Amino acid sequence: LPSWTALKPLLKGGAALQLRNVALNLTFLAVARVTQSLDDNGVAAAAHALAIQVFQIGGIVLLALSTVAQTVVPNEMIERVDPVTGEKSGGKSAAKSLVNRLMSWGFILGIVLGSLQLVLLPALQKSSPLEEVRQAAVIPSILASVYQIMNGLVFIGEGVMVGCGNFMQLSLSTVV
Repeated sequence: LPSWTALKPLLKGGAALQLRNVALNLTFLAVARVTQSLDDNGVAAAAHALAIQVFQIGGIVLLALSTVAQTVVPNEMIERVDPVTGEKSGGKSAAKSLVNRLMSWGFILGIVLGSLQLVLLPALQKSSPLEEVRQAAVIPSILASVYQIMNGLVFIGEGVMVGCGNFMQLSLSTVV
């Protein structure tokens, strides 16, 4: 059996991440409830479903950047010395440079994906047989496409926080 000292950080990080997931799920439930109560005919709920799919398509791609940041940033924080040349690499300044580079890539990819989604927005007009649903989904889908810019940055930041073990800070920012 593992010792308490070995389990404690895992339980602490796991509890913080669980708090974050509960907060995210409660938010999604609240949004669904409000959306469904906007009208009696279901147009708003159907339009919301279309817009959230537009948002999630880009989000899935950008979420992959979070996983990259979780892996490469902690690895870059380790200072290493080349045994042959004696050159140092890694460390906090190298990790900061890497995070800045990843943030730039997140911003660029967010712009590219958001722009691509805007260009493909006319395809949304084929996604529902109901004209009122298609029309109600246009503005939320445009907003969802524009938000991809923010997603690119947020997912990188989230990956850095997870990779560096800042679980509680990440969870608290999600709750807020």
